[in-house]
Amino acid sequence: MKKLTKRLIDTLKTEKPSGVRVYDSELPGFLVDVFPSGKKTFSVRFGSRDRRRFLRVGRFGIITVDQAREKARQILAAHELGQDPAGAIESKKTIPTFTEWVKTDLEEFRLTRKRPEEPERYLTDAAGVFGKKGLAEVTPSDVAALLETYSKRPAMRNRALTVVSASFGRAIKRRFITSNPATGFEKARENPARARTLSPEELGRLVAAIEAHPDLHVRAAFRLLLETGARSGEVLAAKWADFDLDEKEPSWRLPDPKAGTPQVVPLAPETAAWLRELPRVGLWVIPGENGPRYDLKKPWERIRKAARLEDVRIHDIRRTVGKLIAQAAGIHTASAVLRHHDIGVTAKHYSPVQDAERRKALAEVVSMTGRRKAG
Repeated sequence: MKKLTKRLIDTLKTEKPSGVRVYDSELPGFLVDVFPSGKKTFSVRFGSRDRRRFLRVGRFGIITVDQAREKARQILAAHELGQDPAGAIESKKTIPTFTEWVKTDLEEFRLTRKRPEEPERYLTDAAGVFGKKGLAEVTPSDVAALLETYSKRPAMRNRALTVVSASFGRAIKRRFITSNPATGFEKARENPARARTLSPEELGRLVAAIEAHPDLHVRAAFRLLLETGARSGEVLAAKWADFDLDEKEPSWRLPDPKAGTPQVVPLAPETAAWLRELPRVGLWVIPGENGPRYDLKKPWERIRKAARLEDVRIHDIRRTVGKLIAQAAGIHTASAVLRHHDIGVTAKHYSPVQDAERRKALAEVVSMTGRRKAG
């Protein structure tokens, strides 16, 4: 029995096949096993003589003598306090790393959610920041480091926080961990929601530019956007089988919309009329080279420039449709046409009330209440 030091351990050798064991004189129970191969491993012995147990602490050369002695001291202290250090270590081995957990979590997520792409993105980012840490080893500081990567994108930071916190919540339900390191963080203040809509004059220029486009089916795609308020992805995925162009009650069935459940879009008689005349090429209403058209980016650039609408995006067409319907028939009708589950979404993003509209409404109130002189 000698005090274990690096100098001493460097000199230890043996030819015994089973190796030799050298105990530390400073910390009872701390030892090093020496093997003929030259491998040397730190361990700690604890427990009574009839229930003696050994735990491996680490390999010499990978951890230092001082690190091994401190870890051994912690194990011995836990035993003295009535804990089971061996059981705790075995339990820890059964807890997955965060990366392993993410794989399992996403596999189950894909079975229950229609579009797992967004959570997959944020959980993959988190795994990159947390590294190979065990699920129970991730701390609030690690979460803060993840959120810092989105410091210039507050909306993404908030979505990442929501996704990661929910994942830890599911891990708690599985009893892998007992606390959520992603709780207690405040949401970042997001930039104002985009509220760009087209004025009547701009809308006229847009319609003229669409009608001037040489591709008949591109014109059809943008007409559907304008006349239904649908999303561009829904228009591009539309099949002829989804349309009922009956003259009395024409409609368009969306079997796979963003909401996840099939929806029906009533069509104006005029829309159904030109759709009946549109040449059919295969299964899709807006055909591409080998199936449906992939996107509308290139034709949109051409149309946008022709209409002199440099700051307008395709989705602004849907927002404009929502605004026009809200003005003509009210916010509830606009919400129904746009197929929103929450009318608040319609009010916030698709039917902004402009200053001129509010001024006009207040002027009507003044006219009804009568003009009064100040003082």
